[in-house]
Amino acid sequence: MKMEAMFNIVLVERFIASIRKRGEISLPSSLSSKNVETMSTPFLAWIFSQRKNDIDLKIIQKTYELDQKRSNFVVGHSIFEDQNTSNYPELEEKYLKARKIIKSYWPELDCLIEAIGPRVSFLPNDSLTYESSSDPKTFGEIIFNMEHPCVLRWVEILTHEIGHMYLNILLATSHMTPENKSKLAKRKFSNIRQEERPLIGIVHGVFVQAWMMIMAAKVIQGSNYNDDHIGAVRTIDRFKKSFLEDYRTIYDEGLSDIVTGFSSFVDQGFNFLKETEEVLCEV
Repeated sequence: MKMEAMFNIVLVERFIASIRKRGEISLPSSLSSKNVETMSTPFLAWIFSQRKNDIDLKIIQKTYELDQKRSNFVVGHSIFEDQNTSNYPELEEKYLKARKIIKSYWPELDCLIEAIGPRVSFLPNDSLTYESSSDPKTFGEIIFNMEHPCVLRWVEILTHEIGHMYLNILLATSHMTPENKSKLAKRKFSNIRQEERPLIGIVHGVFVQAWMMIMAAKVIQGSNYNDDHIGAVRTIDRFKKSFLEDYRTIYDEGLSDIVTGFSSFVDQGFNFLKETEEVLCEV
């Protein structure tokens, strides 16, 4: 096995500091005297994203108050969508159990999650098309559909969405040629979505599926046919075909090494998948 790809935690910390600073500068005067350290990164990212919009100051004040109430909880409703602070202690416990599993099998990823400090939120209705989503405009927030609340699915969702966030950081802090920028806008068929989408979406999909391959392979290699092992095998079976086919798409478009760090994780996911399948075939 080649040397594993490494996370650039310093880069992550600098990126988050820049988000928080931009949000602080964009605060309305009514909040400028408040303690910024108590404000979440998703809230400050949202403040910055709304700087050019004529948003009602009462909404900003209300969202700030909700953000303060959410500060003691990782899991709850999205304060940007629902304007309430419903919390879920039993799901907070599942989040902590998922973090424990991740730390056991991929401690470096757990350190990355700790550096990002995500907030897991739910929407008040069935408006979410996919199981989870995240948006740079509220960086650090993960929207999660509660249809599959088992702990192993939380592991999968965390790995998936933190992967999106990390790639967003790499894309935002790396130089990209005009040619590659133009390519990312092209629409191609996505195997994971089973529809056409811009290549930037396929690039994101391949990256996070590689992370899921890595996570699943680490669980299979480190577990002894327990529930974690069974769940990891299912993850590989569910995503390996779309991962390989969508990777072929970005390879054919010359985007397999679009930014520093991208190919190392994707190659690692491919190698882990190959080695794991060989091990499973021997069982």
